[in-house]
Amino acid sequence: MALLTVAVVRGDLLDAWQRQLPVDAPNRFAINIQPEQRAPFAASLRTLGLGTPEIAPMARARLLAIDGRPIRADQYPDERARNLAEREFNLSWRPGVPASNRITAGEYWTAATAGKPAFSVETGLANTLGIRLGSRLAFDVAGRRVEAPVTSLREVRWDSFQVNFFVLASPGLLDDTPASYVSSFYLPAAAVKPFERASTAFSNVTVVDVSAILAEVRALIDRLAQVIEFLFLFTLAAGGITLLAATVATQAERTRDAVLLRTLGATRRQLVAVLMAEFVWLGVLAGTLAAAGASTLAMVLGRQALDVDIGVNPWLFVHGVAMAGGAALLAGAWAVSRVLNRPPARKLREIAVDS
Repeated sequence: MALLTVAVVRGDLLDAWQRQLPVDAPNRFAINIQPEQRAPFAASLRTLGLGTPEIAPMARARLLAIDGRPIRADQYPDERARNLAEREFNLSWRPGVPASNRITAGEYWTAATAGKPAFSVETGLANTLGIRLGSRLAFDVAGRRVEAPVTSLREVRWDSFQVNFFVLASPGLLDDTPASYVSSFYLPAAAVKPFERASTAFSNVTVVDVSAILAEVRALIDRLAQVIEFLFLFTLAAGGITLLAATVATQAERTRDAVLLRTLGATRRQLVAVLMAEFVWLGVLAGTLAAAGASTLAMVLGRQALDVDIGVNPWLFVHGVAMAGGAALLAGAWAVSRVLNRPPARKLREIAVDS
């Protein structure tokens, strides 16, 4: 199970994690885009061949109350909750669910319900601050109190480097609120200079370069893969030693049984078949249990540690049974050769002496 778990972590888990951070993941954030600059800024990116990234509205707000209860930092024992209660939030609004978001509870607004005041809250924030589906939130937005119920909870993939928010408002709820816009996009190295020249037309827009962070994350993944490869080799060696020790520990008993069977008339071929069948079934059972344990552990590790979803891989059971069965066959061949090479008469005398 340890071997298969290491193999899964090296393969499925790290591959899934790397897929969440593709080569063309956004590496620039543009903030403080003014409403009249949305179209020109998007046009400049299209001119540079960078496509049309999402440009989302953003308004600063402070959470005032949850279900009519005023928010105070000292009411939360958790430090993160206290910090969230004291900070300002960036609110946004849009008609559809963002690509890197997934609804986990409730229903997101549709075209038919978009006119009704509603909030959609990220699950982590909701759990930290005690916000539930149906809770009524009150925000101070530019000196105006805005209230609405929570109609959905969202799971957000923050590692997508897309423009994401803790709280989204339904269209129309914050239409009269002064807002700036924010965007994220992928800027290849060849387009850096042309982009810098084009961005002079938007002197108020702040562009944040996160490519160094992305490079560090990818380097960390590569180093982790190397460590896991070393761990795999170490575990393989430890597994071989354990298998050898287990075989040696039962050698005397297996030899005694084989001698008695040969004395009672069993042929060499029959003994080989019996002993090898024992090892094969042990290998199949060990491989199946190891694959089941490794698959379960990988799913839990993926969700809890790396925040990726790993399904059951049927090939894991095939490889587990093949690997365990092969190792058992090798150990069995070695054990059988030692058993069959012992003369029955000599072993019987040893048994008699021991008795």
